[in-house]
Amino acid sequence: MSYVLRLAIDRTLIVGFMWGHVNPDDILSGIRNPEFDPAEAASLDTLILVDPDARLSDLTPQVGREIALADKETYFSESDQLRHLPVKLAVVCPNPVSLVTMRLLFGMTDQIADYDEDRQTFEDMESALTWLDRPEPDRGAQLIDEARRMTGAFTRFPVSAP
Repeated sequence: MSYVLRLAIDRTLIVGFMWGHVNPDDILSGIRNPEFDPAEAASLDTLILVDPDARLSDLTPQVGREIALADKETYFSESDQLRHLPVKLAVVCPNPVSLVTMRLLFGMTDQIADYDEDRQTFEDMESALTWLDRPEPDRGAQLIDEARRMTGAFTRFPVSAP
């Protein structure tokens, strides 16, 4: 497994971790079969952390479209009244190559993601948490510790900007 998606301990944020050789099937499975009720989480913001050593070479434009469609179908279905609640997706990529990859994927899937999700990429956790209106002290460090425990990766992941 190279991707996990779950609710934060306080249940106010969806948190995802990408590490190792990121397999698109892991991402799609994580989105389509989360370990929580998508209906309860549709109004929550999402924070995805990409390990600096993660390899995203399999995240092609076609995979990006599949991910956007899976996200839309799981969390923002046409019949769901929550479809137009504004939510945010922050992806933190300390590695410049991963950062560019994620920005390109967002750009190529904007027309699919026609639900009200504001998507941004960041180089550091502190900036992402501020953008998500969650700048609580120690929150970033707690999330990184959790990522390390769950994945065995994220040993070089910075909390704040260099």
